[in-house]
Amino acid sequence: MVKSKIFLFFLLCVGTMNLNAESPHSFGIGGLNTSVDSQDLSSGGLVYEYKTDNVALEASVYFGGSATDAVDGINLAVDIDSVVSTKLKYGSGGEKSYFYGFIGYTSISLNAVGCAFGTCAAASDTTDGFEAGVGLDLDVGENWILGGKFSTGFNDLDETDFFALDIRYRF
Repeated sequence: MVKSKIFLFFLLCVGTMNLNAESPHSFGIGGLNTSVDSQDLSSGGLVYEYKTDNVALEASVYFGGSATDAVDGINLAVDIDSVVSTKLKYGSGGEKSYFYGFIGYTSISLNAVGCAFGTCAAASDTTDGFEAGVGLDLDVGENWILGGKFSTGFNDLDETDFFALDIRYRF
């Protein structure tokens, strides 16, 4: 349900933008590191961006990532099924760079298994919330963009930090 809301929001935003030759699209691959407490989970995924002069809309989906930890005799394993997010960026830059701040909405689907004293319990959950952060995009070729961003989560994503790198092709 949350993923469909994010997708509908993305379609609404793209549908209200002026699609012209001066506002390029870009699509590529990326990596996301999600940090919660002492857990660091890395995922690979796809990134799409639509950018006007100072404003950009990004939609991304990442898959996979796992971490294990032992706390007070309890072994814990966490696996990410997916991380889906949309971001509204605003910034400025020079000829070869674009520095921006952004706000976004992110949904994380995950599975967790905890075992202690020969007994295990499993749970699946989807958590979502807002995030805010900063990023930098660099033109590294005629149509290639290298991007990096850092953000922190709010609401259900409180105490969650995100770091992402991506490479996109502009068309």
